[in-house]
Amino acid sequence: MNPVAWCHRVFLFCTLHSVEGPAEIQDKQTILFRKKNMLDRKLAQFIDRKAAAIAEMSKMIDVVDNEGREMTAVENSAYNKLEVEVGNLAPKIVAEEQKKREQMNAAVIKTVDLADFGGGGTRYPATARDKDREETFGFENAGEMMSAMFRQKMGEGTDSRLQMAAWTGQQLGTGSDGGFAVPVQFITRVVDDYNEETTLLRLVDKEQMTTDKLIIPTLPDFTHAANANAIGWQRVGEGGEITGDSVKFGELSFVSKKSACLFDVSNEFLRVVSTHAPQVYRRLTEAWESSLRLYLDSLIFSGTGSGEMLGILSAPGTLSVAKQASQATGSATIVSENIVEMWARLRTAAHKRAVWVANPSCFAQLSVMVMNVGTGGSLTGLVQYGSGLPGEPAMTMLGKPLLWSENCAAVGTVGDIMLLDPYGYMMTEALGVTLDLSGHYKFNEDKSTFRCKYEGDGMPKYPSVFTPANSAPTQSWACTLATR
Repeated sequence: MNPVAWCHRVFLFCTLHSVEGPAEIQDKQTILFRKKNMLDRKLAQFIDRKAAAIAEMSKMIDVVDNEGREMTAVENSAYNKLEVEVGNLAPKIVAEEQKKREQMNAAVIKTVDLADFGGGGTRYPATARDKDREETFGFENAGEMMSAMFRQKMGEGTDSRLQMAAWTGQQLGTGSDGGFAVPVQFITRVVDDYNEETTLLRLVDKEQMTTDKLIIPTLPDFTHAANANAIGWQRVGEGGEITGDSVKFGELSFVSKKSACLFDVSNEFLRVVSTHAPQVYRRLTEAWESSLRLYLDSLIFSGTGSGEMLGILSAPGTLSVAKQASQATGSATIVSENIVEMWARLRTAAHKRAVWVANPSCFAQLSVMVMNVGTGGSLTGLVQYGSGLPGEPAMTMLGKPLLWSENCAAVGTVGDIMLLDPYGYMMTEALGVTLDLSGHYKFNEDKSTFRCKYEGDGMPKYPSVFTPANSAPTQSWACTLATR
């Protein structure tokens, strides 16, 4: 690919992903739905026109790139017109998004009627917490939303907040392909908030998908044996000739993959929810969030890449460090030399953000591991314990946080201990999470069945190991230890 075509591709990628900011939604009056629907249609038209122009520009770049030539005058003129159109649409999109925010903000009720949230009719002054309710359709948590879905299924009326959730989702209603969109804020709590159940989920890089496919261009920085990024710099004397390099750029292709689950809840329990709302909502929310959190975290570790995310242990860019000759097969041991060698094979660019992740069964060996320090040969433990101050890791090894995860393999097998830069892994989220409810699936058991669907993808950013300069051993952003 020639440099000009590459610059055009970077421009298109940045332009395509420049639209940010979901609309703020909070009101139950029909007129607001109609106004917002009109705004949405206009915004969608602008976005579609922009996407179509960018697609046409990309197609033109592909043609000249495949044919190994520059654009003709006619092609260049057409390309420039499309570029101008994209530039003109950008401020219009921003303006429409601002109108949506202003429309919704103007409709926010300044006092909270508890009748709207399952309580009595007393009105209380609005608080800062009400801002969060605006962004979650007025629901406090996912459990409260699930309870409202149950009441609707039981014929006890439709909560106006569910209308917002259904209307905001990719498909309306609660049919076989519909459901209610789980507010983004609830999903953020699952994937970003600190939680001791998961290890890597909150640490990896994340990107939002606006369609069911996202392509990110990458530089081929897999070897420095000759030149960095396959681009060689050279000294050139006066009148000397500059020789060029041909650079082939890569891409990360993320395709939305659907995961789903069914879980039953007794109708007696759901009726109790309406009576003892806050406490039971919290328990229901914890169960739902915990299941999704653990599932996604496990895929980051061991996803196969076939119909699901590609996990670290299955990725071709993960480097397996050989065991020591003194370690017998089947010994299931970890020695200090393993730790030192893993650090030596970690890519230098990954040092700053690196973390150790190990199965808890490794603790017995790691906790007593020592190294000689200084000429006197004094011993120091590889594992150091934190001071307990906020922000400090509980344990470190070679100065880097030591984390524990049940998703690591059993001690003695590949994946029992890993050293990696979590930011070297990217998760993408497509349509978010949708919830639906059926009272028929387990009707004979007096149970209601929730169906939860999640769409997204994930993979490491580096598809191969890295060869540094000066004939050094290969390195990687993620290192494991071979079977012992």
